[in-house]
Amino acid sequence: MSTPADASLARLEGIAASGDFVTAPDELAQYEIDGVAPRAGIRASSADQVVEILRAAFSERLAVIPVGNATQLGVGSPPARYDVALVLSKLSQRLGYDPGDLTLTAGAGMTIGMLSLELQKHGQFLPLDSLAGDFATVGGILATNSSGPLRHAYGTARDFVLGLDYVNGEGARTKSGGRVVKSVAGYDIHKLHIGALGSLGVILSANFKTFPLPATQATFVVRFAEADGALKLRAAVAASDLQPRAFDMVSPEAARFLRHTDAAKADHLDVPDVDWEDTRKYVGEEKAAEYKKKYDEAAALAQESIAQAKSAPLFSEKYWTVLIAAGGNERVVERHCRDLEALAEQAGAASFSEARPEDSPEGCEEWRWIRSFPDCARRTSPAAAILKVTVLPSAFAAVISATKRSAEQNDVPIAAMVRAAGVVSCAVTPRENDDAAITELAAVCEEIIAAARKAGGSAVIELCPPALKRKMNIWGVPRGDIELMRRLKKEFDPAGILAPGRMMGL
Repeated sequence: MSTPADASLARLEGIAASGDFVTAPDELAQYEIDGVAPRAGIRASSADQVVEILRAAFSERLAVIPVGNATQLGVGSPPARYDVALVLSKLSQRLGYDPGDLTLTAGAGMTIGMLSLELQKHGQFLPLDSLAGDFATVGGILATNSSGPLRHAYGTARDFVLGLDYVNGEGARTKSGGRVVKSVAGYDIHKLHIGALGSLGVILSANFKTFPLPATQATFVVRFAEADGALKLRAAVAASDLQPRAFDMVSPEAARFLRHTDAAKADHLDVPDVDWEDTRKYVGEEKAAEYKKKYDEAAALAQESIAQAKSAPLFSEKYWTVLIAAGGNERVVERHCRDLEALAEQAGAASFSEARPEDSPEGCEEWRWIRSFPDCARRTSPAAAILKVTVLPSAFAAVISATKRSAEQNDVPIAAMVRAAGVVSCAVTPRENDDAAITELAAVCEEIIAAARKAGGSAVIELCPPALKRKMNIWGVPRGDIELMRRLKKEFDPAGILAPGRMMGL
């Protein structure tokens, strides 16, 4: 803007490159969080510029929320203040990669789709995952601590992020961790930023440990009439020598969402527009051409998924469907097939089969839809709430029983997806989207949170309508370490300008 409506934003306008500072309401709408729009948006073109922006914001006490491709802004509490959306999508360079050492450094604005394409050239991958598919950025995935089916074998981002380059709330650039797998340099301070929603610092880049792609992959599909059989199989596999890459259980109610989501409305597979002229301006003609090629490849994969999305025949609305991914050499996969079939029979399975093969490194198409479960549920019911319940696997049965009982007592459909690593995703789907439905939704969510706590675990609401966030605490029962978290927030962000209110009200 040539004449800032608010003088406190004037310094930021002077820092931004031409066209990278926006205040028009229609442009700011894409950065809204739970109906709250920023007063301005600024696209940073370099790490140094992020430092300069945050120093100015600290001086002016402007509340800043970092944004990537704006694909996961619904995660977290509504902002207490929101002056500036700091957009990091231009920080999309691969800053370093040593395939022989299995290490990589990527800018926070790099999409997981582009990153995957880079790694595939060298027969490697990164088990990062997102609710938003290939167009989620590295920074956004880390800030929300997203995880998916591969969490079973590889853990969460905290297990393979080696270090971070970030800027704190005073505009000081800091590095934590290292760039090699075996390193004693520094402390694990970078792990604090994973899942912090940008409330402790703005991530500039991340160093990762990468993994070799399995030479052979297969997905096995097992169906059970009841959840008990699926849980029995899970326990048998855990007690065996088998090491599957992923093990997910899909309830019949969840299958309904996954089978009948309208592909034409599958926005999570939509291809966002990219200003290639702007990209050439900042990274040069050669790099821009390289990025465009990767972008086009990722876009083609997304369009192919949309074309295939009209049905997912391996999910059943009658049975619990268990998907198990195996990988390694042919003998390893063959052993998984043989032993899993025997264990499934012992657990009383209704059927056992192998999924249709796919050329994608991700495996069969059903895994893509399992990743998109929250989005599918919310398309079926706009008022849906997605809860993440974290418990020991021994408590899965208690949580599933509690959700089933709550669904019957409140006459509200609840779909469940169980990840063998210790996570149950619950989608509570009211039939209406009005005040009464939100009140009912809050009561059901409170029951699930209480059931998780009774089972020795915890639960948070990952995604839900803004109206529900105003009615209840989406973070569940206050944690015992909340005072420590407040002290950390004060240390990293003394003026409280980074994503205020987004993380447990901090």
